[in-house]
Amino acid sequence: MIRHTKIARDTAVKARTQAMVTLKALSVTVPDEPREQLQSLPEMAMIARCVGLRPGPVTGIIASAKHALRALARRWLDLNEEVKGHDTLLTSLTKSHAPELVDRFAIGPDTYCGTV
Repeated sequence: MIRHTKIARDTAVKARTQAMVTLKALSVTVPDEPREQLQSLPEMAMIARCVGLRPGPVTGIIASAKHALRALARRWLDLNEEVKGHDTLLTSLTKSHAPELVDRFAIGPDTYCGTV
């Protein structure tokens, strides 16, 4: 159960990271209007701003840019919620199946203990 959940979590984290990388890359190549709104914003502020974009009918480059930025920001938020859900389940599973590990210093539900 833990292994399955960990795999699901890890892939969600990877997808969330990719969504942020793509959002940042797109934000520097869009037309001036949306780009100026997003310049130098911290990640979470940029996500909030992009989620709030209203592209309207996609009949021009600014609307298509806003549409794409908003979709990527929403994807990041959805994946972030998915990761939180996996973390909650991993914590519950770890506490119920290996409580002695959770009680130890620096060991948690997402600690990797294998060899490199």
